[in-house]
Amino acid sequence: IVVNGGLYLGGTGAANYLTDYEEGTWTPVITDNTNNATSSIAVGSYTKVGNLVHVHGRIVLSSLGSVTGAVSLSGLPFNSKAVSNNFGALSVGRATGLNITAGYSVLGDLRVNVNYVNLTVWDASGGNSGMLATEFTASGDIAFSMDYVAVG
Repeated sequence: IVVNGGLYLGGTGAANYLTDYEEGTWTPVITDNTNNATSSIAVGSYTKVGNLVHVHGRIVLSSLGSVTGAVSLSGLPFNSKAVSNNFGALSVGRATGLNITAGYSVLGDLRVNVNYVNLTVWDASGGNSGMLATEFTASGDIAFSMDYVAVG
């Protein structure tokens, strides 16, 4: 039942009233948090229900430019909520053009009150460590998704 811009889910009680639903697009950016890489494809979309956000997208680089050191994926449509232990984990389902060891995986680590994800590389023996610009490469291509709790 739709009432005054909100939606009742499974009944008309206050606990069933959803007032915040949104869909949209965003532009993912690979960055070292000072310099941004250049991309030939940078597409992202999101669905926000209440304070739960689902994002997915793809980014294909054409140049790393001046990006050095640890890299992040920035531009998330909403900051993560600033609450202790409010972490999110980015899953990368497709990755090509990377300079990482076979069998390693690319993941992302979202912290509190930020709109970026620290990219990491996971290996079977050592766990994960920050992904470096030299591991991404100038033609790196990743497709990803993540759920997280956002501000408000």
